[in-house]
Amino acid sequence: MITPLGTSLILRPNAKKTQTESGILLPASDSAPVFYHTVVSAGKEVTEIKAGDTVYVPADARRNPFEHDGETLVRVRAEDIPFIYYA
Repeated sequence: MITPLGTSLILRPNAKKTQTESGILLPASDSAPVFYHTVVSAGKEVTEIKAGDTVYVPADARRNPFEHDGETLVRVRAEDIPFIYYA
């Protein structure tokens, strides 16, 4: 378990979509960032976002990827998250 400090969030990138809901295949591109992430944990100063939330991370947000227990996670600041996504 990782506990971030302050207003930091630890996120798990969601899988990239390979097909639209109507069946159109999307091109595979590793250069395109994943915009939706699942929150793994949040710092004590984060009040509006909690573990399990799906959040949108803009392309211009400062991302700090790292490896933990064999998976790639991302650290971002809560201030860089404009909204929580509810499906």
